[in-house]
Amino acid sequence: MVGQRKIPIKIGVGDVLWSNVTIHKQILDTVSEFARPEKGDVVWDLWAGNGVTSLTLAGKCRHIVAIDASRTRVNGLKENLKLNPELAANVTPVLANIYREETLV
Repeated sequence: MVGQRKIPIKIGVGDVLWSNVTIHKQILDTVSEFARPEKGDVVWDLWAGNGVTSLTLAGKCRHIVAIDASRTRVNGLKENLKLNPELAANVTPVLANIYREETLV
């Protein structure tokens, strides 16, 4: 739950999450507060993983570009977008390695 909003998330083997749920919520709240996304903003979530941060910010800005180099994690993000259809239109999952120019199209 972020703020008062519950966001269902499917967690897969190999997903990187913090072990303490309280800390996890605090980190997401801190990121949201620090970033202060506005309704017109486009946010880039680098190393998006399964989309926890992207989904947290998706309702607060115009659009999220969620980039990860792992096909498994991008597929996990896509699954989590299906679980959150009201946020899915605001998030574009991208499979790319930001360190390799040829993957950035």
